[in-house]
Amino acid sequence: MTTEERLEKLEMELARVKEGRENIVTANAFSLVDKSGNRRASLSVFTGAPTLNLADENGKLRASLAVLKNGPSLDLFDENHKARAGLLVGKDGPALTCSTRTARAALG
Repeated sequence: MTTEERLEKLEMELARVKEGRENIVTANAFSLVDKSGNRRASLSVFTGAPTLNLADENGKLRASLAVLKNGPSLDLFDENHKARAGLLVGKDGPALTCSTRTARAALG
């Protein structure tokens, strides 16, 4: 890297600091862990869709929020990782699904 390139890079970094953008972190994925080191949340781009996953104290996935090609999606899971409720907002409107242990209903 030339001296001029280094100077330009430093000037850009200084401008970001002056604008208050020094706390921006860029990454492909983030994980949030509890005091025991168990992953409780993750934010990533999974198969092209930004996705936020939330886990319970046992590490089981309980909620997932994603922005899919056909619209945003929210899925809620029980303790056995069975989908119990879901909401999708697509180009044709919203779709809602709810499931119990014995029945499933869908709207939309």
